[in-house]
Amino acid sequence: MTETGGAAARALAILRYGLLTLWYAGLRVFLNQTWHQVYGNTTFLVTTKRLADPMAESPFRCVVSRATRQDVDDLFREMQRESRAARYQLLARRWYHERGFGDCYITRTADTGEVCNVRWIVTPAHIRAMGWEDRFPLEDDEVMLENVYTLERFRRQGVQIASVTQSRAIALEMGFRRTRGYADESNVPQLWSLRKQGAWVSARLLERHRLFRVTRTVLERFDPPIAVPVPGGDSVGPPPGGTG
Repeated sequence: MTETGGAAARALAILRYGLLTLWYAGLRVFLNQTWHQVYGNTTFLVTTKRLADPMAESPFRCVVSRATRQDVDDLFREMQRESRAARYQLLARRWYHERGFGDCYITRTADTGEVCNVRWIVTPAHIRAMGWEDRFPLEDDEVMLENVYTLERFRRQGVQIASVTQSRAIALEMGFRRTRGYADESNVPQLWSLRKQGAWVSARLLERHRLFRVTRTVLERFDPPIAVPVPGGDSVGPPPGGTG
């Protein structure tokens, strides 16, 4: 595809998802997200975890597997049951799925088989294929377990911990040793979840959106890594032996 053709395809994709956001999420979410893409800043914490480290247990029973077409259809069929703000988050996952950014994994409840959670396993090969080495740098033994979304009616039940435990086991079987992630510094529930998962922060970076283009700048690095900072959380020292 030529550079002009690629730019046109991207513009059409942005227009399509803008219209879908307006349709599913409403005018307020559409305007907020459009403004964020035109001129928005988000501070992220770069997190790392050793895949083999133990995690907090969850009472929630589920099964994580590579998504089939039926899984994906079942997930996005839930759009109408979510709140308007949540619909946009689910639309964003649809965007990643259609662009082929990593491999999609679905979490279903162990008893009823209902879809309850989705995440992507993104490898260095996926990053190279997308040409995003500068935006999402990964070492050869690192993997990203990203774009996690839990349907609203399954939240606060331990789904996140249960699903990430199985996802980490899958990544270990694939030969990876660590995960790298990007957590919104203002997302307190996510920060608490990462703390429980044993994650450590190696850097803070600023993501700038300008006219639908994204750049990232490192604000500070932490060597050794620090515990995930959570409002009201206790102070925890560096992980024994580093994060390797």
